[in-house]
Amino acid sequence: MKKLIILMAVALISAMQVDAQEKVSEKELVGAWMMDSMIYDNGNIIVWGQKRGYRQFKYYGPNGEYAAAGISITKTSSGTTSLSIRPQEYGVYTFKDGWYSEMGRKATNDGLNLTDKNTFKGRWQNHLDVWKRAPLSDKTVKYIVDCCKPKNIPTDIEQDILKEMFSE
Repeated sequence: MKKLIILMAVALISAMQVDAQEKVSEKELVGAWMMDSMIYDNGNIIVWGQKRGYRQFKYYGPNGEYAAAGISITKTSSGTTSLSIRPQEYGVYTFKDGWYSEMGRKATNDGLNLTDKNTFKGRWQNHLDVWKRAPLSDKTVKYIVDCCKPKNIPTDIEQDILKEMFSE
């Protein structure tokens, strides 16, 4: 019986601490983020970082601007390092009253949960993603976001590719 009372007291104190925590404003989402880890429903966990050579990047602008990219580095046996920024999306996001949507997809209330000013978690398909605020300079963020923006005027070779591969 004593153990039960102690367990109930610990649970009550924990619940009170959660209620006492300051709610994180949805405005805290604005800025650059890098994926920290993915936790799959089957229990598998992927922890991202410098050693893996690949990072997921997201940017949330103050006026709804949204950009996502995959960024990787490759090291050759000669020691040369190359960087690749793969734009994934550029468009808009919404985040209001816990409901999140990006790129016009259906809003969900489990797609993004700000746990503190530097961390958010979001459910996507069969995994939970953990994101951390990215300690990047404004110059770096702008460059990556600009890479994600669609080009309005294709280069000459891109014009050729469009004509040769997508014209009938």
